[in-house]
Amino acid sequence: MLSFVTRIQDWNRDSLGTKVYYDSNTLPLSNASWLTLSSNNVAVQPGENKQVNVSMTIPANADKLTTSMLFHTGERTTAKVWPRLVLTY
Repeated sequence: MLSFVTRIQDWNRDSLGTKVYYDSNTLPLSNASWLTLSSNNVAVQPGENKQVNVSMTIPANADKLTTSMLFHTGERTTAKVWPRLVLTY
């Protein structure tokens, strides 16, 4: 079994261009509050498929430039598996 955690965070770049991550909804240009995940924790058995839906509701008065980042992190395992992430827009 593989377990994954999906989360949304704010981010920015420092003076050297390195990405720096922050809690959701803490930066002025954050759009993290517009995003909804159908699940934050997913466990997948061998041969099984799971789906995590990401919805975005953009306010009418939204700024033209906003950011957030979606992280999909799996636990470390010694099993030989190749998870596949499919994004559909």
